[in-house]
Amino acid sequence: MSLRALFSIKKVAGGAKRMNQDETRALWECGAEAWNVWALQMLERKQALESAGEWSVDWFGEGLNDQTRAWLDEARADFEEVEFAADADFSGFVFPGHAIFVKAHFIGMGNFIEANFSNMAYFTGARFDGEAKFAKAKFHELGNFDETAFASAAEFDQVEFLRKTTGPLVPAARFQKAEFLSRVEFRNATFAGIAEFQRSQFAGNARFDESEFKVDAVFEAVAFEGTPGFLKTRFDGAANFKTVRFRKDCRFSEAEFRGAVNFEAAIFAGHATFRCIKFDGGTTFQDASFRQEARFKDTKFTDTAIFRSAEFAGPADFSECVFAKSVDFQRSAFDEDVTFERSEFKDTVVFTSARYRNQASFAEARFTDSANFLLAGFEGRTSFRDAQFAQTADFSGLQSRAAFVLSGARFSRVPDFHDANFADPPSLDSMQIRDPVSFRPARTGRDAADPRPILFRLIRACGKNAYAARYRRLGKLAAATQDFEREREFFAQELRCRRFWYDHPIGAGMSRFWFGVLYSVTSNFGRSVIRPLVLWMITVLSFSLIYLGLRRAEYFTQAPAVSWQSEVALVFPQWPDSAGFMEVLEWTGSVATWFFFSILNLFSGGGCISGESGATGEALFLSFKNSLFFLGWESPDASRRVYSCLYGFDSMAESGESLVRVPLGVSVAATLENMIGVTFIILFVIAARNMLRTR
Repeated sequence: MSLRALFSIKKVAGGAKRMNQDETRALWECGAEAWNVWALQMLERKQALESAGEWSVDWFGEGLNDQTRAWLDEARADFEEVEFAADADFSGFVFPGHAIFVKAHFIGMGNFIEANFSNMAYFTGARFDGEAKFAKAKFHELGNFDETAFASAAEFDQVEFLRKTTGPLVPAARFQKAEFLSRVEFRNATFAGIAEFQRSQFAGNARFDESEFKVDAVFEAVAFEGTPGFLKTRFDGAANFKTVRFRKDCRFSEAEFRGAVNFEAAIFAGHATFRCIKFDGGTTFQDASFRQEARFKDTKFTDTAIFRSAEFAGPADFSECVFAKSVDFQRSAFDEDVTFERSEFKDTVVFTSARYRNQASFAEARFTDSANFLLAGFEGRTSFRDAQFAQTADFSGLQSRAAFVLSGARFSRVPDFHDANFADPPSLDSMQIRDPVSFRPARTGRDAADPRPILFRLIRACGKNAYAARYRRLGKLAAATQDFEREREFFAQELRCRRFWYDHPIGAGMSRFWFGVLYSVTSNFGRSVIRPLVLWMITVLSFSLIYLGLRRAEYFTQAPAVSWQSEVALVFPQWPDSAGFMEVLEWTGSVATWFFFSILNLFSGGGCISGESGATGEALFLSFKNSLFFLGWESPDASRRVYSCLYGFDSMAESGESLVRVPLGVSVAATLENMIGVTFIILFVIAARNMLRTR
């Protein structure tokens, strides 16, 4: 160590008021060892002031008493406006007080690797013509690089800005209006307080990979001319990228945003990669412009996400994203393909007036809350294949100029396609809508009142009066594609949803109400071949019983007993005296026998009055014939056999000729059965035709 250096150290440490710039440079020229001896002595004096309670500074690092101000003057390292003609080596230096490099000029390399700035560090307006190396440097207070120019590479790898502040006037790092004319590295950097980069310019690549911003990070109005990288970067506070310009690709893959994120009016001229990111705070890309591909695949938005009026000039990939809160794509524009396949929307989603100029896919997407596509415009092929809508889906005023696919989509509520316009009819194959009719229909808003009168509360109804019109619109869309199955289904649901809202059981629309109920019960609105067939069979059996019941007691005087009639069979078996297992088993068999023969005896009505056939068979034949009267298969002999068996003969007094009896009630019942039978047959034919009708 030179005598000059020792003299300088002794002078400063001995209590001189201030080390001037020449003495500061002289001490620096002695090297890191001599410098750090002086620095440690100054730090010991500071510690003594703190222990004595005499240390006091404000938020801006200015002393508030004489002792503190005196120490700050002595510990000051003044390199203001100094020009370093050769490489300047400050690696490992400890700066105990303010480090002043304001407007300093580094013609060669500026080496501050592992430098330790214990107090404020001012590089405001400084210029680095050569490389600026601040790797592993530590800034315990403010590191101010406002308007600093870095003409060559700037290395801030693993740098630490340790000032833990949250106020807007006391950041940890300031790079406002800084110019990085070459590449800059902030890999693994730590910002314990606010980091401000407003209106800075990055001409080369800027890497912030795996850095950590523990409070707010402000990049407002920054221009990234090169490729910025924020891979796996963590933002614990708010991240402000408002009006930022990304001239080339930008990469935010696997980054974490734990606070609010603002990319409002940001311009992404290259590829924008936000893949596998987690946004925990509210996120806005309002008015942002994506001029190349935008990748958001597998990204999670825990809070609200706003893309209102955003422009996507290139492809946009939002597949497999999770939107936990509301999403707003109102008036957004997609010029190329966009995909939301397998994405999950857990809250309301708004695509009102959005424009899709190429293909759009929402295949297998899940909408847990309401989905609003009001006035959206789709110019390319659009797919909602196998999408799921748990709440309302509003497609009112939608404009589609190409194929629109809803195949396999599932709706918990009736979607609204009011005033929707399709150049090609939409594909509705296998589309499912949960039945809106129930005994306790869900009602909201103006439809909160139950439309059903108290006496009709056991009849199911829709919870919303608009559902009928929605089904009518869906029916028209299905008819346009000749999807007859969907068309019939929507027609049926329209009639059901009109009940009580427009068609009342008593009053206006009464006929439509009750005919609709009958049409529903008898054939499921022409969609079931089983119902009319079963009901027709029941009608045949019922009228056969009626024909048997219309025989009067005097008809049976000449009727022979049938072979299965027995007195034992008509008496209910008595409980056995001994309730043993075999006795009870035998009694159970007797009860079954009694039941069987009682039914036969009841149905047979005592057998034929005349003839050898059975009354049961003749009654079934008569009922079957009356249901199918239009086939014309009756003969006089068959008629004589049936009626003589069931009702016997009447003798004509004048001619002595015997005529078969046909009671008036039988003729009336036959006429009624004719009408009912024809009705069920027509319903069966309609249902069979509908079932076999295909596109």
